This record gives sequence, structure tokens and C-alpha cells, in this order.
Amino acid sequence: MSSVQARRPRFDSDRSQRRRITARFMEACAGGDLNAVMEMLAPDVTSWSDGGGKVTAARRPLHGADSVARWVLGFLAKPELAALTMEPVVLNGELGILAALDGHTVGALTFDLVDDRIQNLRFQVSPEKLGGLIPGNGLARP
Repeated sequence: MSSVQARRPRFDSDRSQRRRITARFMEACAGGDLNAVMEMLAPDVTSWSDGGGKVTAARRPLHGADSVARWVLGFLAKPELAALTMEPVVLNGELGILAALDGHTVGALTFDLVDDRIQNLRFQVSPEKLGGLIPGNGLARP
């Protein structure tokens, strides 16, 4: 049954819920906690990444909580990302995460929530598409 047929929104949009889940997701990722990340993901989660041909990104969508969680934590475990910082910001009208390295934006993450779990993750790491996102510059805060 589709969301329209069920007469409910396709994705959850409660702001306090998004703030709580965003904070928990950033904490679990920063701590490298595979189980905590997997618990936050819907079993059928899908992740997309866009490197714009300039930056390494997953070439195909990833499916499933185990695959997505392992890819995210594997990516974050790279030595060159040891000083990565993450901050919650409003992106495209929804709370997301901005990642920075040495004061320069290196990624933006947006996601959909369904039943308190992350359903879809979209990683934008293309430098050409991140130009207007500056960490700590007063972007709309949660």
C-alpha cells in the first residue's frame, strides 16, 4: 500500500525527532559504533553518494542496514578524515549534517525518516556542489 493510499506522509517530518536522530547518528558515527548506526537505519535503507567525478564516492547505491553502516563507518575511518567535524544544519528545508575538514566543507548528508529510522541517505561530496555551504557560518540551525 502506498503512502497516499494509507493517507499518511511518505516520510516523517517531526522536527524534534529529526534533531534527536541527527544527534544520535552523528554520535554513533563519530564513535565508530557499528551496532548503534545499524539500529538507526531502516532494514531496507538505501544510500546514494555524489562525488561529481571529482571526489571518491560509492559508484552505485548501497542497500541494507549492514552494507550502508559498514560503508559509512569505513569511509569515516580513513586516516585523512581523522579531523573531520560534523554539525547539524538545515539543508533543502530539512535537518541534515554538514561535514568539514580544516574549516572547508567536504560533505553534506540529507536523509529521510520513516518510523524513527533513517530510510534513505544522500551524501553530497562533489566540491562543485558544496561551494555555498560554509561550516559554522550561521546556516539555519535546528
